[in-house]
Amino acid sequence: MSPRDGSTVRCFLTNGDPVSDGRVMPGETIIIGSRPPTTANDMTLHDNVLIRWEQDIASLQKMKSKAKAIRRFNGSGWIEGQCTLWVPGVVQGSQIRAVEISREKNRNGWSHAKGYRVRSDEEPYQGGDLVLVSTNGDSSLRIFDPTTGSLSIDVKIGQSSLDATFRSEMTLGPRHIWVLKISSFNSSERTALATVERGYTWWRKNS
Repeated sequence: MSPRDGSTVRCFLTNGDPVSDGRVMPGETIIIGSRPPTTANDMTLHDNVLIRWEQDIASLQKMKSKAKAIRRFNGSGWIEGQCTLWVPGVVQGSQIRAVEISREKNRNGWSHAKGYRVRSDEEPYQGGDLVLVSTNGDSSLRIFDPTTGSLSIDVKIGQSSLDATFRSEMTLGPRHIWVLKISSFNSSERTALATVERGYTWWRKNS
């Protein structure tokens, strides 16, 4: 099956990730199109999310032989609507405020959401914080601002990090969601500098 105009289409999961191996499990919902599905514009800010669990992940990135091993993990906790919210790099036992950017329901009826930590209104992000962004192939992206309730904080990614990310896309495949590590945040201009955390962007569950 293909469009009459001959354009290329692909299969995507509802969270925007491509179906990499061509296999779709019974009960899974997929979207066919030339571009990944966009996440909902209406984001939900959750107060007092208790991180109850941690799940280690393994990066698909090849490590240099002399590189020090870095632990990568996602923290998770319950939010309303029979849903588990997953946030990158937040340790078990933390009580955080987090923004939910996407949600999907499993076959068992339980929902799983993706999001990231948001600190105070004045300084929602600090150096080292991990955030999620929908990619558009540009070096300037936007993250959530609790003062506006929307994606209004411009994030600038360094060119070297951007170039390395594009190389990863060539070898590992594109990702609709990138994980960024905040380098600095300017509270007066409401802008941030960041690098792409490729180890978090391309990952699998740790066995």
